[in-house]
Amino acid sequence: MKNIFLSFIIIFFCGAAAQGQADAQQRAALDSLRSAVIKQQGKEKTDTYHRLMLRLFRTAEQQEWVTLLDEYETYLLAEIKRERDRELIQHYVNRYAIMKMNYANFMYNLRDYVTMEKQARMGMEFCLEYEEGKELYYLLFDILLEALDEALQHEKLQSETLKLYEEAKAENDLMGMAIAPFSLARFYNNQSRWAEAEKYYRESLAMFKELPYMNVRDRFIEASRFLCWTLLHQQKYDETLQALLDYEQEAIRLEAMSTVKEGYDPVMSRYNRIYLSSYYARYYLATGDIENADRSCNIAENLILTYDSAQRKAWGSEFYQLRARVYAAAGKYDKALEALDKAIADSPPHILITRSMLNDKTRFLMLAGKSDEAITLYDSLRILDRQAYMAEINEQLDEIRTIYEVDKITAEKERIRYYMLFALAGCILLAVIIVIVVFYNRTVWNKNRGLYTQMKEQRRLEKELKEERKISKALQINQIAQTNQPSPKDPEKETFDRLTTLMNEQKPFIKKDLKRNDLAKMAGLSENALLNCIKYNTNMTYSEYITDLRLELATEMLFDARNYTIDTIAEDSGFGTRIHFHRVFKQKHKLTPDDFKRLNK
Repeated sequence: MKNIFLSFIIIFFCGAAAQGQADAQQRAALDSLRSAVIKQQGKEKTDTYHRLMLRLFRTAEQQEWVTLLDEYETYLLAEIKRERDRELIQHYVNRYAIMKMNYANFMYNLRDYVTMEKQARMGMEFCLEYEEGKELYYLLFDILLEALDEALQHEKLQSETLKLYEEAKAENDLMGMAIAPFSLARFYNNQSRWAEAEKYYRESLAMFKELPYMNVRDRFIEASRFLCWTLLHQQKYDETLQALLDYEQEAIRLEAMSTVKEGYDPVMSRYNRIYLSSYYARYYLATGDIENADRSCNIAENLILTYDSAQRKAWGSEFYQLRARVYAAAGKYDKALEALDKAIADSPPHILITRSMLNDKTRFLMLAGKSDEAITLYDSLRILDRQAYMAEINEQLDEIRTIYEVDKITAEKERIRYYMLFALAGCILLAVIIVIVVFYNRTVWNKNRGLYTQMKEQRRLEKELKEERKISKALQINQIAQTNQPSPKDPEKETFDRLTTLMNEQKPFIKKDLKRNDLAKMAGLSENALLNCIKYNTNMTYSEYITDLRLELATEMLFDARNYTIDTIAEDSGFGTRIHFHRVFKQKHKLTPDDFKRLNK
């Protein structure tokens, strides 16, 4: 007993030492690559960056990985911008696109689908900018579609897939036309719509076969693997066996090139072997060949045990449930229950996965004759069913609430947009009105200023004319006096001169109710003689003559008595009301008394 215990201790320490030595070798290789990349330049430097990126893909922490890729991206962009050789540009562009693919895939492992989508789109935009990157554009498009699928953005996924197919069809690009059905197949596979998934996997495989193998190998083998999965679920066992044989041939083909130097990670060979053995086990289990199912499980288990503990746990949930079913089919219920407990321990906290395993365990307990435990577990299953139902209801409610909130936000944004447009239209209209008003006021002001200037000039000329007339009359009288000749008589003119003197001195026209017979008496004339005199000398009617005198007086008051109000001027000049004065003044001078007064300040 003591010897056995010592043997276990020795094996444990030897294993720990071997693992430590392997880790030390891995770290030494990484350090060597880091030292090399600092010293190198050009194509050699990018190749070293590429190898370093592949080695760190499954071992690096997120920050270490992101820092490396940021350095790598900065260097690639600088080299692409600097380089003039078309062959080297092609190399750098391809390296950049592959770097973005790896960046996106790393985010996939972290379940950060938003960053995964972002990196894929950045790579796609870069490939469209450079003709050399066209070959990798559709592979990045596929990663974008996978990110949308994993993020459950199904409507966006379908629209982007249609966009991909239309773009590829327009350019007659078989790669893009093959990626489109491959993406749809992956979508239908995740939705458990096996018939549609099978159809599109077969379509994509047919097109992948017509393309250069090195460009599509990853998608080709993934499509081969999932075709086996869809056929198993449809219980098409003859077709499943043929699909498994094809998948195995592809795995062997990839193993022949499984070196980092050739661009294919050797870890992927082990990855495909595990899947292949698991699918063979499912096929044999479904067809009743328990011995081969057990042998296939043993192969898969031995491969899984070569991983570290974290990776073994990732595989363990699905594998040990399969192992338990194989044990149960062979009647080994205790081993089946033991394997199932391992599967439950390794499973992620998902109600549907846990329910599936507990359902298997209930069945195995009943077959093992442990009915009491089976009944207790069955009660737990009912609780899980209720939780799954409530989770589904809550998920639906969350989806409805999300749709409602999105619609609400969209409607609010639309309403704000309309408000903004209405406000903008109002501001534009107001600005137009203000411009029109300012322009109109400016035009009116300029016109009024011209009229005012004209009135001032006219007043000045009238004053000068009166002075000249006085001088002329004085000269005429003086000349008559010197010649002792009698002055010619003009009765009409003399009568009008008396009337004018009366008007200037007594200003009877300021009486707003002045009548013709009253003015005739004041002038010592008959009414007809008064009217004829006014008509002969001014060519005006009586009303026009009186109005003209009142306007002349009002204008003088506007010019000389600037403190008078418009109402006072209207009253003192005989118009009586402001309205009457305003109308008559504007009719003659083409501007209002208020405008005249403002201009006269």
